[in-house]
Amino acid sequence: MSTGEFPQVVRRAKCARILQLAKPVTDSSGRVAVETANATSWRLGLRLRLYLLHGASSTDFGEKANSSKLELYARYYF
Repeated sequence: MSTGEFPQVVRRAKCARILQLAKPVTDSSGRVAVETANATSWRLGLRLRLYLLHGASSTDFGEKANSSKLELYARYYF
């Protein structure tokens, strides 16, 4: 290694997975949320979320405008 060169640093990708279940006490509706987050490098982070709602139209989660939602977030730090 000559002067001014830096050693190559290998970073491992960090990954997290989360599963959430929500059910109101008053009715038979519910929500399932699945999330995975991945930090591929020290400057880039990705997060993917999936929401699934179920229930009749008169229930807490059944009144929502959509029955499922998919979100993708990308963060770049500089």
